[in-house]
Amino acid sequence: MDFVVVIICGAVFGSFLNMLIYRLPREQSILSPPSRCPKCGSFLKWYMNIPILSYIFLGGKCFYCKETIPIRYLIVEILEVMIFLVCYLDWGFSLEFLLHAWFFTASLGIFFTDLETLLIPDSFSLLSLIPAIGIAALRGNLVESLAVAAGVFLLFYGVSIITNGGMGGGDTKYSASMSCFLGVFHSLFGLFTAFLLGSVIGIIFRILGIIKRGEPIPFGPFLVLGCLFSYGFGDYFIRLYLSLF
Repeated sequence: MDFVVVIICGAVFGSFLNMLIYRLPREQSILSPPSRCPKCGSFLKWYMNIPILSYIFLGGKCFYCKETIPIRYLIVEILEVMIFLVCYLDWGFSLEFLLHAWFFTASLGIFFTDLETLLIPDSFSLLSLIPAIGIAALRGNLVESLAVAAGVFLLFYGVSIITNGGMGGGDTKYSASMSCFLGVFHSLFGLFTAFLLGSVIGIIFRILGIIKRGEPIPFGPFLVLGCLFSYGFGDYFIRLYLSLF
């Protein structure tokens, strides 16, 4: 029964997150109007808004105008269910569960918002920072985590000034959040991973012509991937690195 509750909650939050991903960068209210098709403007009935199931039953198309619904809606809802399940398996129904699910949900929103719009709204940055601070407090190294977050923020801010906006403000704020979430060594490994992924994929995409020369590349998704990789595998690679000395 607990798993059913977790799955339903994850799907519902995934649907809500999809709404935030669409509305926040467009500076639209999250309270009104009700969900509607961005193509034809038709308001959606409740049964057209059931997470995951509605997308499948509608065949990924608007019921009214048959416009294709971006696959992102289905992906986000499925990933959010996975986030809730993994957090529940690790911590059960606890404060740790709440804070980790909260942080990963905000990170998922940042991933897709930046990927689609090249923007990371301040709302998402704040939503990622609050649980990160809570997790650092539970970990017992809040002051240390806030210090490294501040240091990373200043570093990214300096890079942004030097490159004349080459590093976005949203990237700067999320880098601070993920650093607070991960702690000192894991944050450094996560940032290294993000820059490595961004560089390699950026070069490959330009060689293949997917991205043209001078065209901006969203860095937020790489920060999120670096954060997740460091969270899951950071201990192993840090120990491996330290064993060399």
